[in-house]
Amino acid sequence: MNRDIKVLIILSGFGALPWGYISIVEPLYFSTVGLSPTEIGLLFTAMGLVGSILTIPFGILADNLGRRPLLILSGFFTFAAYFIYISTTSFILFLIASVIFGLTNAMFFPAWMAIFADKTTIENREKAFSYSSFANSVGTTIGSLIAALPDILEDMLNVSIIDGYRLLFFFGGVIYLSISLVFIWIKEERIKHAKKRIMPVKSRRVITKFVVTGALIGFGAGFIIPLFSLWFYLKFHVGGSFLGPLYASASVVMALAYLIAPKLAEIIGTINTIVYTQALATLLLVLIPLTSNIYIVAVLYVSRNFLMNMSNPIQTAFMMTIVDPDERGSASSITSAAWSIPNSISPTFGGYIMQNLSLSLPFYLCGFHYTISIILFYVFFRKYKNIRKEKVNQAIAS
Repeated sequence: MNRDIKVLIILSGFGALPWGYISIVEPLYFSTVGLSPTEIGLLFTAMGLVGSILTIPFGILADNLGRRPLLILSGFFTFAAYFIYISTTSFILFLIASVIFGLTNAMFFPAWMAIFADKTTIENREKAFSYSSFANSVGTTIGSLIAALPDILEDMLNVSIIDGYRLLFFFGGVIYLSISLVFIWIKEERIKHAKKRIMPVKSRRVITKFVVTGALIGFGAGFIIPLFSLWFYLKFHVGGSFLGPLYASASVVMALAYLIAPKLAEIIGTINTIVYTQALATLLLVLIPLTSNIYIVAVLYVSRNFLMNMSNPIQTAFMMTIVDPDERGSASSITSAAWSIPNSISPTFGGYIMQNLSLSLPFYLCGFHYTISIILFYVFFRKYKNIRKEKVNQAIAS
């Protein structure tokens, strides 16, 4: 692997550090300052919708104008959004911050996926994406432990829990801003004389299949995944001091999963790895609301995360392998939009259901959509079981 890919892997770890605690404390912060579960769901919906609407045009921009400008600019917008978080308790201003976060997600992730894939070869792509996910998990693990800091500051130094949350948001903004500046030194190799297209043409059939399966996963996930820490809070009345170590444990085993995933894909195949791990993860997910023992729930949660996320780098590498290299940014943005648009809608329903109907129903709705997606993924892509071997042989021959 070249220098740039190693730097990108390291950045992946540092970028995951604030996400490790923000994913925990963000819903808790909103709840602490007086927002209802429905309002919290609306904030996630706004973030997701804006990101979804803009991710396709930004993905096209990444293919046509370059990845680096978007990656650099996203850090400044992220810092601005976190500054709003620490400056107010107004739902309207939180909504504005959510819109900015949606903008930064649309700018960053398609460009990140494309520049990362551009730096890899068919021989090392699965390993590179897995190592990046491993670094991401290490950062998330450390960040998850940091989520307990507001509780510690409150107990030891009498710092209010709200100020503790705001301190974490501030450091998150600084980290993301710093990471964006590193991209100034990342080389970007542009393909000259490539014909510019508004939408991908060569890979449209393959992308359409990813769109269908991703939309189902995204919509199902939105019912509970972004609201998981809120669900723990409402059901078991626990905060960051419990959830931090729990999320850290989940990240540790996910890191191991990312290292295991490439080897598992070599043994049972890329498609089987994706299908089997997601199916088992879905089974564990629907078992979570069936028990009232928080420790059993914790084990199921960690196990579910291990299995569901194991397939992510393999699936990403698989998509980047079978789409045309000129259309990777567009493919990433379109499939991301297909996932995030439904995913941004369902948290509002999930928050409403948790507030007014049932704490268990969001899990079953999530599991139902996951199941349909997994079945369709196998039907769509089973003919690609030997794709990696075929691509490697083509690369060697050329």
